[in-house]
Amino acid sequence: MYKVKHMDLSEKVYSTLRNKILKGELKSGEKLNQEKLAQKLGVSRTPLLSAFSKLEKEILIEIIPRRGAFVKKLNYNEFLELYDIRARLEPLGAYEAAKNTTIYEIKRLSKILDDFKKNITKYSSNNIGKIDYDFHMAIMKMSKNNFLFKMISSYNIIILSNLEGLL
Repeated sequence: MYKVKHMDLSEKVYSTLRNKILKGELKSGEKLNQEKLAQKLGVSRTPLLSAFSKLEKEILIEIIPRRGAFVKKLNYNEFLELYDIRARLEPLGAYEAAKNTTIYEIKRLSKILDDFKKNITKYSSNNIGKIDYDFHMAIMKMSKNNFLFKMISSYNIIILSNLEGLL
């Protein structure tokens, strides 16, 4: 029984850190201090390290021996490689979404586009990036392909977390 609760805690820590990266609260290149994060989140280091492991597999953080964990900062070539993958996979998702869409989903996309139009005039890179992410992920969700959705979600979060200063 205890192990299940422990796994739930690790998952909550993972989700919290992933969202902080997505929202830009943890910036690309930022060092993740284990002690401070564990204290801030009210957890021991064990669930934190488990979350770090999962985030590293998703290329959201980078663990460098004897230096620590850092929010992944893409170099130019890595950025291009991720965009290449995204450019090849998203049309597949859009094609599948077009076959599976409902009126509700079209209205949701329309609302996201309206939000984008409102924010483009403010030129808030955080808002624009988040809205762009929401738009692309809504289309991927409409594809009804869970593997594609998860892959694109990870790639888009990595890209989004590295956009600061580019928009």
